[in-house]
Amino acid sequence: MQSCLRKLRILRLGFPFVYQSAGTYKDIGFPDLETFAHPSKEDLLDEFYFRKLLDLSPNLTELDVRGCARLTCTEMCSLPSRNVRKLYISHTKLYCSDVFLCILVKWCRNLVLLDISGSKEERINHHFWWVFIMAI
Repeated sequence: MQSCLRKLRILRLGFPFVYQSAGTYKDIGFPDLETFAHPSKEDLLDEFYFRKLLDLSPNLTELDVRGCARLTCTEMCSLPSRNVRKLYISHTKLYCSDVFLCILVKWCRNLVLLDISGSKEERINHHFWWVFIMAI
């Protein structure tokens, strides 16, 4: 799919979507991708496929990984895009991590939508407090 659709700008995957790799890790990315959405109930998106899909997507402005509990903040922060404006991470473990601050700091200047619904963690308030302090 990646070799045939190099100009793809929007990729919305439904669930369940089964990932299969026919190539190497070097066969990665959609360079023009602006929107990636993969809301998951079955948590099939792991670090390998996440990076394989998005490592060459510097123009990414919308990222929807709701329910993808296997992703970590480190993987999210390693994305090349600095312009994410809409971030959907509800029902993940990302905002439970102390490293979540890295995501907020990376994209706080551009975010216009942050979906963390379903969060029962009080730690999220701590993260927002630090972002506020850093912005002053």
